[in-house]
Amino acid sequence: MEKEKNDIVIDENNKHFNYRAAGILQIENSFLFKQSVDELADLEIIGGKVKFHESAYHAVIREFKEELGINIKVEKLFKVMDHEVKTANESWQQIIVIFKVSSSDLNVSKIPKEFSLHKKDELKHLNIQPNVFKNANSKIYMRDNFL
Repeated sequence: MEKEKNDIVIDENNKHFNYRAAGILQIENSFLFKQSVDELADLEIIGGKVKFHESAYHAVIREFKEELGINIKVEKLFKVMDHEVKTANESWQQIIVIFKVSSSDLNVSKIPKEFSLHKKDELKHLNIQPNVFKNANSKIYMRDNFL
């Protein structure tokens, strides 16, 4: 989780906070995810850190453009999540604003190898960070990994 210029991040010793935006892109009965680069998960929801003077709405549009080279339309707010990630030496707390998004730019046959489609009925069983599908309900706000 590298910090870039103007990311909304607080670092104190081995504790970190960041503000993120992500998008759920559904294609027919499947959802698009990115392969995770860390050992905590197999898949990640597509998105990234919100920058100072940027809204979560604009951040998710920017992230899809950077990661997949596609334009998206933000359809609606899906979830706001308090998400906590811990390793043996560090912990991260994140506020993640997750939107349902759509795109007419995505050519399914040209999805880069680090991305994959997964059917709706298998989502609660996959190791996704954050897994907003595991205990899915109609509430907009959710939290995980907190006692």
